[in-house]
Amino acid sequence: MGQHIKQSEKELTDLKAQQQELLEKINRTSKNSSSPPSLDRLNADKGQEKKKSGKKRGEQPGHKGHSRFLYNVSECESVLDHHPQTCKCCGEQLTGVDAFPYRHQIVEIPCS
Repeated sequence: MGQHIKQSEKELTDLKAQQQELLEKINRTSKNSSSPPSLDRLNADKGQEKKKSGKKRGEQPGHKGHSRFLYNVSECESVLDHHPQTCKCCGEQLTGVDAFPYRHQIVEIPCS
């Protein structure tokens, strides 16, 4: 009788583990696993949709921007002028001088 009880308890624990695995498999969706959304059940809960804030996308009015400002040429140790010979888009030869050229700065910090 004692041996029969032990065998029944072992079967019960095995069945509970199998039941737990099946419940996890049933409740698995693309949101809580690595499975693709195409494998989700058709009648699965879609969840709550996000409320729209009413704001437009992107930077909002009044936001202080983040940018680096160029140093004055007088504060620089050296300035290298670079004037391309050809247009990078069409390859035509460039002539004339640009009154407001694009400035690119490289800041070198000396090693201490």
